[in-house]
Amino acid sequence: MNARRLRWALAGLAATATFGLLAAGTASAAFTTPEYETIFNDEGVIGQAVGVAVDEATHDFYVADQGNRRVEKFDSEGNLLFMFGDGVNETSGGDKCPVDPGDTCRPGEDLSDFPNFTNPSAIAVDNSDSPSKGSVYVAEGVTNGGPGTVSKFDSDGQLIAGFGTGGTLTIPYLIRMTVSPFTGDIWILDGYGTTAFSGRVSSYDPSGNRRFIHESWINAGGDGDFAVDSDENFWVGDQNGHPLKADISQFAFNGNHALGYIQPGVVQGWATNPANSDILTNLNGESVNVFERTCNPAKGYCTPKESFGAGYLSSPRALAVDGTDYSVYVAIEGGIAAFRSKVVPDVVPKPASVGHTDAVLTAHLDPVGAGDIVDCEVEYGPTDAYGTTVPCEQALPMTQAGDATIHLSNLETETVYHYRFRATNGNGTSNGPDRTFTPHWVAGLETGDATDLGPGTATLHGELNPSGESTQYYFEWGETKSYGQQSPAAPGDETSAGALTQVETSLSGLLTSATTYHYRLVAVNGLGTSYGSDREFTTPLSDPPQIRNVVATATGLTTATLHAELNPGFGDTAYRFQYGPGASYGSSTAIVGPIGNDGSFHSVAADLSGLSPGTTYHFRVIAFNFVGHIASSDAVFTTPTMPVIGEVAASVLDAHSVRFSARAGAPDTTTTIQFEYGTSSSYGAQSAGVVAGPDGLGSVTVTGLSPSTTYHFRAVAVNEFGQTAGGDQVFTTRDAPSGGPRRYKNCKRGYVRRKGKCVKKHRRHRHRARRGR
Repeated sequence: MNARRLRWALAGLAATATFGLLAAGTASAAFTTPEYETIFNDEGVIGQAVGVAVDEATHDFYVADQGNRRVEKFDSEGNLLFMFGDGVNETSGGDKCPVDPGDTCRPGEDLSDFPNFTNPSAIAVDNSDSPSKGSVYVAEGVTNGGPGTVSKFDSDGQLIAGFGTGGTLTIPYLIRMTVSPFTGDIWILDGYGTTAFSGRVSSYDPSGNRRFIHESWINAGGDGDFAVDSDENFWVGDQNGHPLKADISQFAFNGNHALGYIQPGVVQGWATNPANSDILTNLNGESVNVFERTCNPAKGYCTPKESFGAGYLSSPRALAVDGTDYSVYVAIEGGIAAFRSKVVPDVVPKPASVGHTDAVLTAHLDPVGAGDIVDCEVEYGPTDAYGTTVPCEQALPMTQAGDATIHLSNLETETVYHYRFRATNGNGTSNGPDRTFTPHWVAGLETGDATDLGPGTATLHGELNPSGESTQYYFEWGETKSYGQQSPAAPGDETSAGALTQVETSLSGLLTSATTYHYRLVAVNGLGTSYGSDREFTTPLSDPPQIRNVVATATGLTTATLHAELNPGFGDTAYRFQYGPGASYGSSTAIVGPIGNDGSFHSVAADLSGLSPGTTYHFRVIAFNFVGHIASSDAVFTTPTMPVIGEVAASVLDAHSVRFSARAGAPDTTTTIQFEYGTSSSYGAQSAGVVAGPDGLGSVTVTGLSPSTTYHFRAVAVNEFGQTAGGDQVFTTRDAPSGGPRRYKNCKRGYVRRKGKCVKKHRRHRHRARRGR
């Protein structure tokens, strides 16, 4: 399945949508390729620049100066505004200089709790529309084995104490830092306590609250900055410095998901252009290369859209771009190299009008106040190398915004043509975006949008002009450009309309969630078959995962199995269990997944070992997909123990029998009590077993014992996890009675036998005796 994962941050998606509008808008200025202007470092203020960041609102830029352990702020012309760092003001001892005229400035020291910038590794300005817009973040790399930090300052160089702890986040083994120009979130790569480069990626909101963390990530080497585009893809150097693009949305499933290497070489710095999400990077210390965010290195190296700076970059470390005027600043040996752009006409193509063998191409041109448009032309051909150039039909110069057109004839039917408009003013030439058109046998054939997207459904749209001729049409669709499916079924639906007609088909119940599909409209008339352009859509994830029936089963004294039922909510979902002796857990199982994406509940489980007997453990399950993640409520289980034997007794009943009793048991288990007995401590005989009652008491009677005999005995308690034997005890049976009834001699005269004894008769007995005579 070719699944396109939804992004972690909805704000990132919103930024992507905003970018798309800017790219296609009619009021955005275009710029020439930046050209070298100068190196800023008057009077040697900058010692060793390791980072640079620009504030788009003011066009001021900041330099992380490792040589002088401070941060310097300059205006766009390179004039020093002030610097800040620990004790940089020699006159007052303060952390900002100059404050008053005549203040003497010096390198930062280590005098107080104010960040001393011993090892600044990256600097960034929040250019988003977040509440922290204009704030400055400075990353301090790991020094002498200690943790790294990220500190937040306002535009006046004052530490913002409400961020992190006293204005600083502590990051173990910090490697790289950047701030998204689209959301204002802080992104960090760190070594996760390692001594090498592998580690984790985390993101924090502008208040310092962690958004998420992935504990396994791509090996990223060195220190400094990296770039995050509007899709929240990462652009970073690996442990060897090779430039890499990676997809953050894949990490929870695959641990590492590198989309691929952008270009051969070694990269020293990164920047994101907030105006269009282009990525700028220093490559091989030779030039700045610009890549579109749509670069897909999984298909091979990406081609830079432009390069500049060759011959001017001496040991480059970092760079920053001002998206409002396309000024680029590069931290190099000796200061900051500045590159400037010029405004050129804005070129926005409009839909082409295409016939069987001809086409009318149109674009909207806008001088955007940068001078008259003095030249206009169209390049076209079968590839994006074009090959043919023709002038626009409008009169020149163009002093105000308007449309330019060109009519092309003698075209090949059912052939894809690429084209672009080019407009020139006194500053240079602006190349419009590449567009395509195809002359069709069926006029006006266009593949339209896909709407009504659901986890398993979509509606495909298109248009065509049958021109009154009988025309069949259908949509081809599938997970690749080979398609493989057709709707409606062959030969498709028929129309003979005389004008442009909208057509559609429903794919309800035929699709899989979170999957990318290709589709195109196909139409057939008496002249031939026409194929619309390939388009694609991705079915969404509709719900975050759901969790129910979270239980634990003890399987041994030190083992247990945790169970749960998870509903992936129509998206590939991973999960893991957390457990530990308290509600903070402390241990977790490995991440497992993905499980199915069918919107139904699945039983999942994890086996635990190495537990302590007789211990209560807390646990929960966490499930996550790219709609969201959810944690179950806290639950507990107690590992079992061997039965414990308490009070044990033997009650002798007579010469031949005894009644044994004992209390024994273990929590949440059934305990059976038996008694071993015999004339020695080797026992040799065993009673029947009896299940202990709710109070743990069990008793059993044994017969057939020998009279006047001393017996040894002990209680044995058994449950499903083992048995426990009590201590040895003894009892003695009673003597046996003598054989037959007892015989007595006759009492003498005047005595009678009472209770086995001869006693003297009472007088009344004598009277009775006389009366009886």
